[in-house]
Amino acid sequence: MCGVMSVHLQLLGRFQVRRDGEEIPPAAFGGRKVRTLLRVLAVRRPDLVPHDALADMLWPDRLPADPVANLNVLVNRARKAVGDARLIVTGTAGYALGDVGVDIAEFDAALGRARYGNPRWPSWPGP
Repeated sequence: MCGVMSVHLQLLGRFQVRRDGEEIPPAAFGGRKVRTLLRVLAVRRPDLVPHDALADMLWPDRLPADPVANLNVLVNRARKAVGDARLIVTGTAGYALGDVGVDIAEFDAALGRARYGNPRWPSWPGP
């Protein structure tokens, strides 16, 4: 039987990546840059984040000789750690986060439901 894997990113509090409810150890990602890449993609979701923007965020002081190749290595490490190639979507000029749960999106949805269900809920300026 082949089930669908559930992947969830926790950005509020301590950063965690969970697969089917179990935390994937940080060491499985092979370094902080991979986890930083996931955070950036989660915050910019559902947009495709261009290679140059990702490189600037990941290496603000000095870009590697081949940023696109280095990004590809980080993406492959993330996919391997999670065990699902669909974690990150590859576009022609960048990457986007795939179909995973993100606590910030869930929080925002709950806030919207609470606001909609209670007309006296204070207005949130939002983006």
